[in-house]
Amino acid sequence: MHTLRINAQSYGRFSEIFPAEPENVELMIEDTVSLVLADLFDEAIVDDISVRFSLPSQSGYRDGTIYIQAQCTPKSFTLVPRTEAYILLAVEDGICAILKELLGPVSIQKLVMEPSVAQIY
Repeated sequence: MHTLRINAQSYGRFSEIFPAEPENVELMIEDTVSLVLADLFDEAIVDDISVRFSLPSQSGYRDGTIYIQAQCTPKSFTLVPRTEAYILLAVEDGICAILKELLGPVSIQKLVMEPSVAQIY
């Protein structure tokens, strides 16, 4: 297994559920990210989702920071080629697209895939 770590930034879309119910946003993101990863890998699990939103601006907009951690098996990647670069590109495209649907403008700040700790030893 490998660990995927994704840091993303959302920009300014207003929603009334963000300040009062951030756990609902995290659950929505977890569900949709799980679907994206299920399309890309035969074996993938979302471990952790964390979302933090800024205080609203005068116009009511909030920026958000999203952290996603998941486990996947690169050998189970469903597309070809199965190179690390192509896997990362496919994950970034899929995650970014689904986050944009949920949160509006989003950019992926960081995406890494590395062997899980248990696999290193």
